[in-house]
Amino acid sequence: MSRRVWVLGIVCAVWIPVWAQIQFPQIPGLGKSRAGAGLSDAQIGSGLKEALAVGTQKAVKQVARPGGYLENKAIKILLPQSLRPVETGLRAI
Repeated sequence: MSRRVWVLGIVCAVWIPVWAQIQFPQIPGLGKSRAGAGLSDAQIGSGLKEALAVGTQKAVKQVARPGGYLENKAIKILLPQSLRPVETGLRAI
């Protein structure tokens, strides 16, 4: 579950800004109901920013608790295998 949340968060963090910058052709009536009550670009952008902020806050809370990063194998970035001998030497110092 935790790995899925992180992957979703990373995908959102990367694709939402990219998606917001794409210029799509205007299609008449797209995104509006028959009554003409649709969301404006500003409302959509605001909603996306809020969703990203909430997701970021939840991720930070999860990682900030004791052991949240070092004990979580899904997000901990390990040292490459070729540098492990250097790591043991540096830790000895």
